[in-house]
Amino acid sequence: MLDAFAALPADVSFRTHLYLVGDGPDRTMLETRRDALGLGERVTFLGARSDVSEVLMAADAFVMSSKSEGLPMALLEAMAAGVPCVATAVGGIPDLFADDRGLSVPAQDAPALADAMAAVVRSPELRQRLVTNAAENLKHYEFDAIASRYLELLGLPQTA
Repeated sequence: MLDAFAALPADVSFRTHLYLVGDGPDRTMLETRRDALGLGERVTFLGARSDVSEVLMAADAFVMSSKSEGLPMALLEAMAAGVPCVATAVGGIPDLFADDRGLSVPAQDAPALADAMAAVVRSPELRQRLVTNAAENLKHYEFDAIASRYLELLGLPQTA
């Protein structure tokens, strides 16, 4: 993520700021990497937060650069908050992003991640298309829809 952010083209980088939410044992190493890349003024570590929904509502985009995932709840939450998403194509993310619901790139490919982030920054039309398509797809992840599919799978009657 930090390498990709450092690689953003000049026309994009001057108007972006990266906020990293979460905490863990690698934080000091990541802060050191941020500083080594000269990103100290453009990258803020927010640490663990209990107000993630408010952070998402203030975000212009959500980026996840995981090496491995299943179906990440954080990504679903960002999509539900109406935030255009960019993520690495690992686990269930490619299926989630099918039909233009998000931009996915190969894992550990900082240049591709930078290109995808730049595309989202540059294009209001792309941002809106991703948000609209994601909102339509998220209906499949609502509790009632999931429960209905489980009941159908088990051959049990549907309740009203």
